[in-house]
Amino acid sequence: MPSVSYDGQSFLINGQRIWLCGASVPYAFIPPEEWERTLARVAEAGFNLVETAVPWMLHEPRQGSFLFEGQLDLARFVTLCGEHGLRVLLRAGPYVGGRIDGGGLPAWLGEMEGMAVRQGKESFLERVG
Repeated sequence: MPSVSYDGQSFLINGQRIWLCGASVPYAFIPPEEWERTLARVAEAGFNLVETAVPWMLHEPRQGSFLFEGQLDLARFVTLCGEHGLRVLLRAGPYVGGRIDGGGLPAWLGEMEGMAVRQGKESFLERVG
């Protein structure tokens, strides 16, 4: 892992000053065959970072059933970013924001007996873990 710090002016990665300039690329909502072209355009536009959210609701659509293939192949997407010289700011949640229904939380979560979604209660924290 690189050494990352901040000196009040910019980030320093392994002692080198860097200004991060990012573009949002929602991998889970773009067909995988478009990732390469999309990332090439992002890099060509001068960006050095890709911000993307990991929507829990897509990766675990049913409790205990995880998907990380095809359009949800996060490892492949991150690898492609690296191949284009792009760093990745990964918003892994569990809540990834209002642009996605329920902030990306799976519907089954709110249907669980005694669940207190987005609260620091044990039932929610156990599922998040």
